[in-house]
Amino acid sequence: LPEVGDGYQQGHLPRLVGEAASCNHKCRLICYHDYESQEQRASYKGMWAPPHKDTGLFTVLVPGIFLTPEGARLPSCPDPEVGLYVRDRQGAIAQIRVPCGAGECLLFQLGESMQIVSGGAYHATEHCVRGPPAASRGYSRATLAVFFQPHGHEDLALPDGISFEHVAQRAHDGMFKMFLLHQPKEARSINFLEFCKREGF
Repeated sequence: LPEVGDGYQQGHLPRLVGEAASCNHKCRLICYHDYESQEQRASYKGMWAPPHKDTGLFTVLVPGIFLTPEGARLPSCPDPEVGLYVRDRQGAIAQIRVPCGAGECLLFQLGESMQIVSGGAYHATEHCVRGPPAASRGYSRATLAVFFQPHGHEDLALPDGISFEHVAQRAHDGMFKMFLLHQPKEARSINFLEFCKREGF
C-alpha cells in the first residue's frame, strides 16, 4: 500500500478497511428505473442520482448495465449521454465510460473519510448518474457498489502534524470545508458514526 500522505500513520487505512470477517462494508445492487412520466423526470431534474459524495473510505463499482423491461441486457445504452459522471477538483465534469475493448473492470471512487485520513491529499469523488432524456424510454440501469467504510465506533485519525483546519484549506467543497473548520482546534480524529450523522453541513 503506497503512503497516503505526509504524516500518515502507517497501517491506519488497512485497520479501517479491516478483514472480510469483521468489516463493516456494504454491498448494494442499485437499480435505476425508467421514468413513468415527464413530470416524474422533471421532479428528479433528469437525474437518476443527484450529485453527491460517498461518506466512507472508498467505493468499488461494477460498471452499469442497461436492461429491457423483460430483463434482457442491452449491448449499450440507447441514449449515450446517460450514465455516471464525476466532477474533478477544477470543477470540470466528465462522463465515465469503460474504454472500448477493456473487458471486465471495476471503477473506484474515493469518499470523504479518505479525505480526512489522508490529511486532504486525496479528495472525495463528487458524482451523479444522469437519467434518460425522456420518460418511458424502455430501459433501466443496474450496478453493484461496495462501500468500504469503518465501523461506527472507529475513529478517522488525521495524519501526524495535520489539523482539521489544514484539511479544510485543501478542500474545494464549501460545506465540507465549513464542517472541518467547525471541529475543535485540538481534535486529531473524529468518530465515524458522528461523522456520518453530521447535520447542517
